[in-house]
Amino acid sequence: EALWRHTVEITSNNDVALASLADLLLREGAVEESLVQAEAALRINPDNPDANNNAALALFRAGQLEQAAEHWQRSLRVNPNNANAQCNYAWLLATAPDAALRDGTRAVQLVERVLARKGRDSPAVLRVADAAYAEIGQFRRAIELAEEALRLARAQSNQGLCNDLQLNIASYERETPLRDPGRMQR
Repeated sequence: EALWRHTVEITSNNDVALASLADLLLREGAVEESLVQAEAALRINPDNPDANNNAALALFRAGQLEQAAEHWQRSLRVNPNNANAQCNYAWLLATAPDAALRDGTRAVQLVERVLARKGRDSPAVLRVADAAYAEIGQFRRAIELAEEALRLARAQSNQGLCNDLQLNIASYERETPLRDPGRMQR
């Protein structure tokens, strides 16, 4: 964090450094400060795909789903192959509580493009895929993907994700898609 803060201080109009600082702050859970940095990057370069993705994530975590969707759309217009933006936007499209924001078919398209390019070794990406398939009513496929993700998460000793995936599977067995209000629970 100190490196990115220093870079921001000694350079001017450095949207890349600001977007990188926003990303780091998000990972540390500093959602509001992350959004400030992402918005500063976007004032310099409104088409910075990483800054748009980071702003979208911060807005999503703040429960501002419509605004998050707008930033993910912009990120993907600039860089259609941005895997992070594709997965994050697919998650929103599959799990938003507001039906007006959901589009399961588009969510499946986005996450399948990521799986085709990146492979199937990320339980987080597979979790997005299972949520997308559940949203379009393909619960058997959603369960298969969630079980595949669960095997990978166990191999990586990611207990938090394992717990989430087990809950997902239980929902899919009841033929209930996921809903994520976006707000951070922790």
